Order: sequence, then structure tokens, then C-alpha cells
Amino acid sequence: MPMVRLLKTLIAVFIAVSSVVSQAQFVALQPSGSQTVRQPTATTLMVNSLNSSLNPILFPGSDIGAQINSAISALPQSAFGEPCGTIVVPAGYYAFSTSIVKPQCVFIEGNGANLHFTATSGAALVVASPYSNSDPYSSGGVSHLSLSGVGGSSIGVYMGGDPAGSISRSDYYAADQSFVDDQIFGFGTGVQMGNNSFLDTWRGGAISSNNIGVYFPCGTTNAGENYSFYGMVVNNGGVGFKQDCGAEIKLYGGGVDYNVTAAITGAGIYVTAYGTHFEQRNAPIILGQGVSATQQLNLFGGVLYASAPGGDDPSFITIGGVSSNVRLDAVDLAAGPGHGVSSIVNWQAGGQGHLSASAITGATSPPLVIGATGNVSVSAMDLNTASLSNYSGAFIPSGLIQGGSYIGSANNSNGSLPGTSGTFPYNGTFLGWNADDNGGSDFYNAFDAPASANAAFNWWSNNNGAWSKISSLSRNGDLTLNGRVSATTVTISGANWTSGNGIPSGACTTGSLYSNKVGGPGSTLFICVAGAWVDDK
Repeated sequence: MPMVRLLKTLIAVFIAVSSVVSQAQFVALQPSGSQTVRQPTATTLMVNSLNSSLNPILFPGSDIGAQINSAISALPQSAFGEPCGTIVVPAGYYAFSTSIVKPQCVFIEGNGANLHFTATSGAALVVASPYSNSDPYSSGGVSHLSLSGVGGSSIGVYMGGDPAGSISRSDYYAADQSFVDDQIFGFGTGVQMGNNSFLDTWRGGAISSNNIGVYFPCGTTNAGENYSFYGMVVNNGGVGFKQDCGAEIKLYGGGVDYNVTAAITGAGIYVTAYGTHFEQRNAPIILGQGVSATQQLNLFGGVLYASAPGGDDPSFITIGGVSSNVRLDAVDLAAGPGHGVSSIVNWQAGGQGHLSASAITGATSPPLVIGATGNVSVSAMDLNTASLSNYSGAFIPSGLIQGGSYIGSANNSNGSLPGTSGTFPYNGTFLGWNADDNGGSDFYNAFDAPASANAAFNWWSNNNGAWSKISSLSRNGDLTLNGRVSATTVTISGANWTSGNGIPSGACTTGSLYSNKVGGPGSTLFICVAGAWVDDK
């Protein structure tokens, strides 16, 4: 019996072991066909290289920054002698203090990993390649990665060469780079552009809670061409975009929200935005601070929203610089309940600037422009907000305000004259007004000149390649015509000059004239005297 029990026990053990062995997975190194490998639940398969994509945590280094740099060094080199390929960071949280240096032709896939930069200075990620051994237009990028910092003077992402040669060599490049659904937050500066950085693109994601979101400083070379931001948010920081020297920013949708100082500011802003949402508690939302650089602002659609309930602000936009240009097209203005905004644009620019504003809508009621210190031309104004019809005080009496197109205002129509200063228009070129919806039009030449100086209006015609002045109207009302006048009736201060076939009859206004088109001597011209017609004999 003991032997039988022992035999049964051995058989049971053999069956159990056989079952385990039968469930084991074996990977053929050179399979003749497809094979399936299933890992048990809660296990992890890690390889340092899969289809030439490298896993940095399997490479040496003191932290994830050093490990990513080691993995980049292990990538195959391009024809230009630069490592190129893809680094795949496993999901997770990684603290690091070693700056990551990414060549242009390297892609980093973050998989939602959070890389937390613990240094208070330097850059968490430097995108830079030497021109001598790289294609300056080779594509690369970073996607689905979260970079966080601890403030100070730290930088989340530094693009290109550092003019000071500290973060990267000054001759390094960062061009044609693509950032997709990345999160950059908690730094002194979220993203900073250096030398030789251009044609870089950001899609989705957020640059949030940085003292400066995106910074374009002065002193860079070969930089600034066409930075594009698609559907992303730059928010909750001190400043959204800071431009000091005119880098070219294109915004497509997305939002620049709740930054303390301004959504966009700097001494040389150059921004074109399409359907972008700008929102913060107080205005100005866009603040051009420069006095020497030309500033360019083009807003197509979108909204400027000062959301705080109550309070007063001078303007939605302040523009400085020299000969700056602003275009607002179909922009919606909004403010919180009881929040007053004194103007749409506070114009602090000198030189000959230009403002084009059309189809502006919104619930607020500021005038168009205040603070014009230089010459400003205004054109294409189609202001649809009913409350924008009164332009009293729209311009202060300095500079030459020129109207380049018809502008409608109930403040200046049906004989209500503009002021000689302070009321728009008080000075400038020909302007036509008709905004009372009653069909009447008033025309003004608001240029202040002596009554004897030149004609107020001249009409010219191009006839066979030559210009001819066909008529002019002087400032005291004298009309000069270089051609014939054709009219059924001409009325001069109540008296009429009419014509017909035959001798006139009936009552008439004393002083009126009548021409008989079929009359002879003594029966052609008739004069109304004491209410009756008499011939010219």
C-alpha cells in the first residue's frame, strides 16, 4: 500500500509539471511562420531596441535625461553623421536634472510620460543640431510628452543655438520640428527660441503655468520665420507670448487664456491669428510695448474677452512701435458684467500707422481708437455693433487721422457736424457718413485748411490714357464743371429754370426762367415777374 500511494503521488506531480510546461511560451528565433506570444497578466516585456526604436530606461545614465542622451547616441547615424531615429519613453514619472539634447532628426515619443526637471536653471530639453553634420531641414519632433519644472530661470524647451553659447552652441539649428500633444508647465519660460530656429510647428497640447509661455528674445540670428501653433492652449502664466524682436507667429484656433500681464506682449509683436480665443480677466489682452520696432497684428475671427466682473480697462489692445499696422476682421469683443473698456485700440505707435477694422461685433461699447500720437490711416471699417455708432472722443486731437473708406456713424449724420477736435473724424481725407438707416448721407472733408486753400473735392476721369479734371467743388461752395449740365429742372435758391415746347402758362415763382425750345425771336426766353410769365422783349 505505501508503494501504491507513492506511485499515485508521483503521477500527480508529473501531471502538474506537464501542465505547467505545456502552458509555457517558447519564442522561435527564426520562425518558419507567424507565432503568437502571450505574456501573463501584470508582466512587462522590455527591449532596448524594437524596430530601431530605442527604450532609454535600458541605457546607462544617472537619470532619465542622461539615459535618453545615451539612447540617442546609440541611434544609427544619418548620411550627415548625426544620430537619427526614434526614442520611446515608457509611461511613468521620471525626475531628472540632466538636460536632454535632441538632434533635429530624432523623434521622442512620450507615451504620456511625465519628465520632471528638478533644476531651477538651464533647459530640460534642448533641440539643436550642428549645421556641419546635419541636414538643416531634417524633420524631427516630440509627441505625447509631459515636461514639468520647478520655476526659477529654467526653460522647458530651448530651440536652436544659444547666442551666449551656454545652453547650446550658437551655430546650432532647430528647424522643421513638430511638437504634438505635449504638455510644458512649471518653468520660468516654457519655450524659448534661439539662433537658427524657424519653421517649427506645435499641434495640440498646452504650454501652461510658466512665467513666460513662449519667448522670442532679441539678439538671435537667422531665426523667427513662421512659427505655427495649431489648436493648442498657452495659459495660466505670467505672459502667453513674449515677442521682443518681431518673430513671425501664426495661431490657428486654440486659446491664449488667463495670463496675468497679457496674452501677447513685447517690444516687437508680429502675430497673425485665425479664430483664436484670447481670454483673461483684465485688458489690455494684447500689449505692444515697443517704441522703436514696427508691430504687426492681424486677427481674423476669434474673440477678445476680458472676463472679470466689474472694473475698467483702457483698451482691449495697446499698440506701440513705429509705423505699426493692425487688422481686425470679424473679431468678437466681450467683457464681463459691469466691466468697462475705454477703447478697442489704444494707439501708442508713432510714424504713419494703419488700422483696418471690419465686422467687429460684441456687447461692449468702446470707441475704436484712443491715444493716437502719430499719423494713423483707418480703412475697411464695417463696425456691426450697434453700440459702436457713437465715436465721440474716439481720437484725441493729435496726429493726422485719415479715413481710407466710408465709415458710418449716427454721431455724424443728418447735419450733425463732427467736432474740430476730439470727435471722429476731426481731421483727414474724404469721409462719407450714413449710419442712421434713414437713407440719408452726409459727406465731409474734415481736413482743416483755410477756406481759400485748394478745392475741397475734385473729380477726375481717365479718358484714353489721360487724366482730366471734370469738376471741382471749392470749400466755399463754388462748383466748376468742365462739361455740359443736363437737367429737367434747375433750382437756384428757390427759383427754377425749366423748359418746354411752347409758351409757358400758369402761376410761377418770381425770378424763375423758362426756355421755349420751339420759340423764335422774342418768344424763346420767359421770365416770371410778380407770379406771371413775360417774354424777354
